[in-house]
Amino acid sequence: MRLQRIFFARWFAVGFVIAAIFGALPCPGHAATIDSFQANQISWFGLSTPDWGEISFNLSSASASAQYLNIIDPGVSGDAGWMVQNFPVLPGLDTDHRYATTFNLADSPLGSGIEYQLTDAFLDTAPAAGTGTAVDIGTIGTVSYNANDINGRGGDGITDAGSVAAPLANGSRTFNLYSSLGEVSLHSGVPDQAQGKNECAPTSAANSFEWLNKEYDLELPDSQDTASEILGILKDSTHMGTSATSGTGDSSMIQGKLQFIDDHGLPLTVEFQDDSLGDQTHSGLTATSEGTKPTFDFIMEQLQKGQDIELGMTWWDEKNKKWSGGHWVTVVGAVEFGGQQGIFYNDPDDGSTQTKFSFLDASDKSGFSGFLRLEGETYNAVDIVVAESPSVPEPGTLGLVGSGLGVLLMAGRRRRGVKARRLEGGEVGKLGRGTY
Repeated sequence: MRLQRIFFARWFAVGFVIAAIFGALPCPGHAATIDSFQANQISWFGLSTPDWGEISFNLSSASASAQYLNIIDPGVSGDAGWMVQNFPVLPGLDTDHRYATTFNLADSPLGSGIEYQLTDAFLDTAPAAGTGTAVDIGTIGTVSYNANDINGRGGDGITDAGSVAAPLANGSRTFNLYSSLGEVSLHSGVPDQAQGKNECAPTSAANSFEWLNKEYDLELPDSQDTASEILGILKDSTHMGTSATSGTGDSSMIQGKLQFIDDHGLPLTVEFQDDSLGDQTHSGLTATSEGTKPTFDFIMEQLQKGQDIELGMTWWDEKNKKWSGGHWVTVVGAVEFGGQQGIFYNDPDDGSTQTKFSFLDASDKSGFSGFLRLEGETYNAVDIVVAESPSVPEPGTLGLVGSGLGVLLMAGRRRRGVKARRLEGGEVGKLGRGTY
């Protein structure tokens, strides 16, 4: 009888966990609900950039399967009015949260409002006017991107932001996300702390540390467990040494993270991709460089392992034809389908608490040909990606791999991992690249 009681108790517990899991997932057939659209003209670096637009919306509820948001300006015919092309609205995205992407405001001036559609299939051509849900967008606002981060990674700043990048061709984006070639990983609840002047590096890292602390119970003290509090520490002279005028060098950014990990004995290791920066050692800890250009595969792999990621991009000054300065963001998700790849990210200097999405392309600018480029940003090249690595998979990550919906489940949700690897030797000097 005792064995029977144990048997039934165990199966009851398993059934309870399964019911809780599936009760938290969207019901089959439930479509996503989006509302509260807002359109803005973007000012890059405080410059006049009248053709740059941003469209944002609130995701009120998620869907049970992938859907694609397409938005048109019904007053503009053809693909020129196709403002937002196949924005992936995925199970696992945070709800009651704003999302944003860019569009060409010169091509789509929004004089007739917008029309949007949520479709189950990826679209190859623009939806016809009159077939979607009409929204009166109201007054087009203004938002300033990177006015506080003109040279957050060194350099002279930007004098010409360039034009809006043309959307990627849709010819290869033709099959369902959950086909055998589809893959996506999302992190839930990543903060989006606003930065101060040229503080993108410590702010992006602070967002990551707060999220890791919540997911893994890293036991940070109460006075140092929010992104705002962690930012104040990371930017000081004993960590990243961030300057309000020249930002943070890449080496200083990584070594400052190592110092914070050492301060609290956190069970984290640091690894990164950069083809010009070698291993970084500080306080007896080493951040390992793969010595290569950043790749989408690395980003996806780290997210699926439950690691957080900061992505650094450098900017092309179109007027002076040179690379100058750069910016850091916190990556919160990645998706690959239809031969295309994209990332969700929190930008500390986009003027709002929101998550942005951008497809990835290849940079074609001098010196950075073949590097990843964020389609939704001004001229850029992704030249460094940094990940903090707990030793156990992250339970808040939703992994959608292959033909089905796979939810990563874990026992021991907040288990501490192994300590960061320590090496003998002194501190490596700060190697910030500054001007490009």
